[in-house]
Amino acid sequence: MAAYLGNGGQQMHPNAIAILRQRTREALESCSISEIGWPYLGPIHDRLRGIANELLKHKSQWISAIDVSLIFHERVHRFVNRIGTKSDEQLRELTTVLLPTQLDQLEQDVLTFFASIPRSYDFLIALPKVPLPASTVHLTDTCCVRVFEGVEEIPEMLRPAFGLTRALLGPGTELEIGRPYLAIRTQGYCRGSLDNVAALLAYSGFKLLLQQCLSNGLLDSNDLAKAFLQPESIHAAHMVCLDSNGDDIGPHVIPMPFDFSGFLKELGFRSYVDWLSLRDDLIRYLRPAAELFSATSADASRVRAAAEWWLDSCTTENQTVAFLQVCIGLEAIYGSGNVQEKLTQALADRCSYFLGTSVSERGRLRKGFIALYQARSKIVHGNMPRLSAEDLKHLRWGKTILQRSISKELEQIGTDSES
Repeated sequence: MAAYLGNGGQQMHPNAIAILRQRTREALESCSISEIGWPYLGPIHDRLRGIANELLKHKSQWISAIDVSLIFHERVHRFVNRIGTKSDEQLRELTTVLLPTQLDQLEQDVLTFFASIPRSYDFLIALPKVPLPASTVHLTDTCCVRVFEGVEEIPEMLRPAFGLTRALLGPGTELEIGRPYLAIRTQGYCRGSLDNVAALLAYSGFKLLLQQCLSNGLLDSNDLAKAFLQPESIHAAHMVCLDSNGDDIGPHVIPMPFDFSGFLKELGFRSYVDWLSLRDDLIRYLRPAAELFSATSADASRVRAAAEWWLDSCTTENQTVAFLQVCIGLEAIYGSGNVQEKLTQALADRCSYFLGTSVSERGRLRKGFIALYQARSKIVHGNMPRLSAEDLKHLRWGKTILQRSISKELEQIGTDSES
């Protein structure tokens, strides 16, 4: 590993690498395993904490202490089972199971995996089916609309004909030929949980892209489907995670939150005459959003946050929560972070001057914004347990204004980047 810890990972000081190597060796020499090769946590708990303490000094933006422990357990289990050392004994010391040379190999295997973080992952989430011959649409280096045109393009465990997929990973987890998937590549670490940084980044990107699909009319909510969709009939939508580092790590299937899953079930593409028309719209509306996903500016972060809050306000069943989410999205766009300023007046002024094209329109926007925040105040201070008909009008108005604000910010950021 020399003085560079990583296959695209992060450079570390040689002293840090030496410490990690020593602590990993100590953990392996203290490790006992079950009959199927899983380490027992008790004897190595303190050793793993020592590994985590050192590793997180350098990689805390991608992994947690729990991740470090799970990586160690998984690498030991995989290695032991790969060399075929199964036994009926319920407790075996690792040093009596492996030869010294094999223990050296396992140590290097664990360190090499730590070295590879941040790793690259490809995440996919299914879009509604299209009754048209479709093909992959490239958006940016990290985003595309992926279409598998043959079974050989699909990882084996996720092929429709692979019998174990449904049994091991759950219903609806197979990847389908001809179906479009939003695909995003992120970096970090993913063990198959939405809590991991890499998965959270991808989830954020999916919400940004879906927000643009909905705002621009590519996708519509099917009210008839919603009317007949019962909670008990909703299977969790899944985000498929593929480790794109070229090793033998299998796919992860990550369940999406319940409200988000139900919302996805309601969506469908509006009618398109042919795939080329849909493809052109996907490029037109999603490419700017995909570029925004990769941007690192403060403005880009604000717009991404606003888009997520807008989509969250669409997915939740609780209208009061949706109202607050819209307001948070507007504050992401128009807030300055100055806690001393009068929030409502400042936000109303910025919104009216950003969106308004005439004095009269600015006046209407400012008046509507103030009314929206008066209703918000009643909700926050507990004087309004549910939304009235008038407040529902404010909610719809706020969602429309937030949507317009996001679209205009996207246009502005695109114009700035071109210049």
